[in-house]
Amino acid sequence: ANRFTGYYYDRFPNLVAHGYDELVKLVDFWLYEIKDEGFSNYIDMYIKDELDPYTDGRAITRFRELLAK
Repeated sequence: ANRFTGYYYDRFPNLVAHGYDELVKLVDFWLYEIKDEGFSNYIDMYIKDELDPYTDGRAITRFRELLAK
């Protein structure tokens, strides 16, 4: 539903679904429409530095290392 529109993650295009129909469209987009270059561009433009400064797929490893200290 449109209950939580306008929140932080809504700033990122194609990231948050507000309802079933939108969810179906987003899943289709991320699984079938976006190409590798488009995905890399999305990560660089919206995710890197904003949500994850590394975007290297090693976040859980860094988290485990931090917990082990």
